[in-house]
Amino acid sequence: MKKFYRRIISRQAGIYWQIYFGFLIIVGSVIPQGDIKQIVDSQKLPDLLKSLIINTQAYDLYKSPFFLFSLGIFFITLSLATVDIIWPKFLMLLKKTVTPSKKALSNYPLSLEITGVDFEQAKRTVSKKFKLINESEGLLHFEKHKFSKSSAIISHISLFLILGGISIGLLTSFKSSAPLIPNESISIAQIVQKAESRGKLVNDDKDKWSIKVNSFKLDYHPNGMIKQYYSDLSVIDNTNDKELLRKTIFVNEPLVYNDVYFYQASWGISHLSVKINGKDENVNLQPLKGNQGNVSNKMKLGTKDYIFYLDSKNNSYIFDMNAQPVVQLAKGNEVEVEKQKIELNDIVLFTGLQIKKDLGIPYVYIGFIILIIALIVNFYAHSQLWIIENEGKYFIIGKAERGEALLVKEINKIADIIEIEKTDINKENNQVKSVT
Repeated sequence: MKKFYRRIISRQAGIYWQIYFGFLIIVGSVIPQGDIKQIVDSQKLPDLLKSLIINTQAYDLYKSPFFLFSLGIFFITLSLATVDIIWPKFLMLLKKTVTPSKKALSNYPLSLEITGVDFEQAKRTVSKKFKLINESEGLLHFEKHKFSKSSAIISHISLFLILGGISIGLLTSFKSSAPLIPNESISIAQIVQKAESRGKLVNDDKDKWSIKVNSFKLDYHPNGMIKQYYSDLSVIDNTNDKELLRKTIFVNEPLVYNDVYFYQASWGISHLSVKINGKDENVNLQPLKGNQGNVSNKMKLGTKDYIFYLDSKNNSYIFDMNAQPVVQLAKGNEVEVEKQKIELNDIVLFTGLQIKKDLGIPYVYIGFIILIIALIVNFYAHSQLWIIENEGKYFIIGKAERGEALLVKEINKIADIIEIEKTDINKENNQVKSVT
């Protein structure tokens, strides 16, 4: 049991956890999240794969019991590893490094015998790159990059922040969307109620405010292609209709209010505003596949059914049920169909807003920043160096947690400065060879 316990809190287990969650993130990126209807209606997915996605709740992976259970187990093992392994090492880091005895140092494999050393000169030379932490008769003890040993506790702190941010997000976040036309508004309660994904602690009637679209416009390139689209939005206090905030948003420039982000996500044709026999009416349109334009449901004009059609160049027509054009509509031009007088007022566009709130995101970002710091700190290796006199002989002895080859180079450079003759390092059998 003790062996199993040590295994699940080991560094190797942590690596396996990272690979496992990396795989889940890939799955969550490939499978559309938050919309089971998109999975059910997909014509490209085989039925077996659809069933697997639905039964495992992979369409909402990050809120599935399977993912939440995995997070819970990871949190427990991470906590145990922190308490049993990482925290004691961190406490040792706060203490002064212990200097081994000369006898113990004589058994260190990374050793270089030197002659004619001056301890005061050696102290000044080595202190340029190493910190002197202990000095006694015939012994100088240096070290550098001791802070690198803190990378483990820093990385664990970052992981706790990331897990905390994910947990907060699962409980308090929501993701919703709203296609709105100019002068249309929607309350935050309605936005939350129609959310695609919603945390358990989200209260849909807590806030009494709405978002209103004042206007929507498209910006074009000289060749006619759409360059950018803009929505002029206002936040309205529902209790007194007072404007609380106003901003024009575009792609990657959202409006933020009460930690709710309003992104410019899409746009499209909403309806045709027409007059039929002097009465204003809206003819709703739906897009055809392959950018073939927009079409209405059949409408009765007089005694027959007709269809309104808007092509990709914004030309408006009325078609009969045999798919033959009857008349073309133009602003300010009244036409007659079945003794019905029809005039086009406007082609009304809608703006597609994507709305998100996630209070856990700052913690996740901070966690990743700290994790990067931990990786940078871990790049440095804790190194120790001793210069000793033992039975009339002088030695430079080194120890590095990583990068011993670099420490060997440093030892040789130091030896070139502080003495005339030296012997080479032999790590295999701790014997020295004369250098001529």
